[in-house]
Order: sequence, then C-alpha cells, then structure tokens
Amino acid sequence: MLSLLKVERQTLYEVNGVPMIRRFFEYTEKIRNFEAKPDDVLVATYPKANTTWMIKIVDCILSGGITDKIRNQSTHSHPDETSDTTIKDNEAWPMDILDATLSPRLVKTHLLVKLVPPSFWENNCRVRGQLVPVTLHVAWGSWFDHVTTWRSSTSFMRTLSRVIERVSHFLGRTFRRTAIDEIVKHTALSNMKDNPMTNFSNLPWFNLKVSPFMRKGKVGDWKNHFTFTVAQNERFEKEYRRHMAKTSLHFTDDL
Repeated sequence: MLSLLKVERQTLYEVNGVPMIRRFFEYTEKIRNFEAKPDDVLVATYPKANTTWMIKIVDCILSGGITDKIRNQSTHSHPDETSDTTIKDNEAWPMDILDATLSPRLVKTHLLVKLVPPSFWENNCRVRGQLVPVTLHVAWGSWFDHVTTWRSSTSFMRTLSRVIERVSHFLGRTFRRTAIDEIVKHTALSNMKDNPMTNFSNLPWFNLKVSPFMRKGKVGDWKNHFTFTVAQNERFEKEYRRHMAKTSLHFTDDL
C-alpha cells in the first residue's frame, strides 16, 4: 500500500493555457491525434463530479440493462483516454487500451473542450457532459471554464429515473419502465458504495480506510466542510458572477 506520507503534489505543465499532469504534457500530440470512432460515447466531467455514477448509468444503457456483464464489470475498466492521473510510467497508456476495445467504446475524460481530440467532433461522436458544481491552478483547469464550455443539465441529483430516460434517449435506446427501475436500483449511491466493481476497493493503491471513494452524494453537504467568512463569501460570489454572467446555467447548492 502506498504511504500517504510519501505522496507529493504533482508538478503541473501548461498545455494550451491549461495546467495538466506530466503524462498528458508528454503525450499531447499523441492525444490530439487520437482517432475516435463514430459510435464512441464520450462522458465528460470535471474531476469528482459524479463521473463514476454517470459512467455506470451509460454502461447499463449501452449493455441493454442490468446484465451479468454489468454486475461483474468494474467501472474503472473504462480508460480515461486523455487525462488519467493514476497511470504509472511502466503501464499502458489508456488510448492504447482503447484502440483494442470493441465498439461501442465508452470513454471518459476530464478535459476542457479545447483539449479533446478533434476526431470526436469530426466523427460526430455522442458526447454527454455531466455538470455538478464542485479553481485556481489545478489539473484540468478552471471549473468555470469546464462547465461553461461543456454545458449540460444539473438535474442529476433530483430525479435519477428521469436522467436515465434522457440519457437513454440521447444514446438512441428505449427501455421499459421495469428496466429503468432496475438501472435506478443498480446505480443507487448506497449500492454503488458497497459494490467492489464501483467503489475502488478492488484497486490495491486506493485505501478506503483513509477516505471512501464515494461519500454522501448529497447536494449541500459542502456546508459541513467549508465555512466562509463574510469577506470570503463576497469574494466567491463576485468571482462566480464574473465567470457565469454570460451563461444561462443555474445550479442548486442545497436541497
């Protein structure tokens, strides 16, 4: 098990104005030339913004519902084609794994729109952006840039069954109500937290005793961890309005 005391903050390298990890910086050209397929499905999220949840939902939909394959397949088997921070120098780059994956390929990324390989747009791939409010100098860049360029829905936490129906329609799939209900049950946070195929417990480098990969999944829980002074709150609101003024996006920060 990797000691947390030995983990150092990664040095970030600027790529097209966006701070990125070293592996991405070194493979920038290879990533840009990645060849997407027309039936690829790209799930784009900001880090820690329900990525695993959306990946599992899309996986269920593409597989035609809850099957033995879905029950026994790790969510983490879907490589992040362009921004994987966990990859080691002696391991295969995710794009090489993708090249050997059968279609339709489910791909996840945390990249800003401008860093995504052009072939995704050229081949008219299906792109699903998942926006959940969570930036300064951090890997993958500004949260503001991410949500305003990808732009999508924020109803994810309110009505899961409705979201599954919308994503199914987006992917050109139709399900009976019983099948939708099965997907809702399978992707419920309480079930995913206990499922080794989704909770990272089957990955030796992730120590669940330090922190669970999946926490509460509740809108507004941030208030239990962050306390702003009046001055800090005013500064945040000012920055938020400045970045979001030209969008019609509205987020719920409490339920």
